[in-house]
Amino acid sequence: MMFRLRFLRSTSTAASVPVEREPASPRFSSLSGAGWRWLVRLNRRIEDCWLGDLLGVISLFVTLGILLVIGWAVQ
Repeated sequence: MMFRLRFLRSTSTAASVPVEREPASPRFSSLSGAGWRWLVRLNRRIEDCWLGDLLGVISLFVTLGILLVIGWAVQ
């Protein structure tokens, strides 16, 4: 931020000390990264075809049904 006010800056020395933590295992980070990339590709593929619209309509009707059942049960 370009226009930081001076009184908002930390004057504590503890804020400048780096926190030591254990690094993540390379196997877990590569698996999570691969899973995330797979989800992003799947999302892009579904958004660009009619299947995404169909899933959206189905989820709207399911949500409406759930809300109606909850409303009936709360009565």
